[in-house]
Amino acid sequence: MLNEKVKDLLNVQVNKEFYSAYLYLDFSNFYEAKGLDGFANWYKIQAQEERDHATLFYQYLHNNGVQVVLEAIDKPAVQLENLMDALKAGQAPCNRPDL
Repeated sequence: MLNEKVKDLLNVQVNKEFYSAYLYLDFSNFYEAKGLDGFANWYKIQAQEERDHATLFYQYLHNNGVQVVLEAIDKPAVQLENLMDALKAGQAPCNRPDL
């Protein structure tokens, strides 16, 4: 049986991973629109990696009899105007509303 605090933290982490995937898809979308297919693809891959992380935590919780609560995913609050914006935003944890 998992400690209550550990259960809560892991459940929060599931949602953080999904948010990160959503953020990276937004970055991918931005670069796709700019015709930068390599950058767009890299961020698609990163988004999939975040979804994989979320799924691992999700499965771990279920394997331990814990109900996962999926929260709403906030729209990324990053303004992407120039080509460096996504790169800088990806390094800045302060841009994530859940941190």
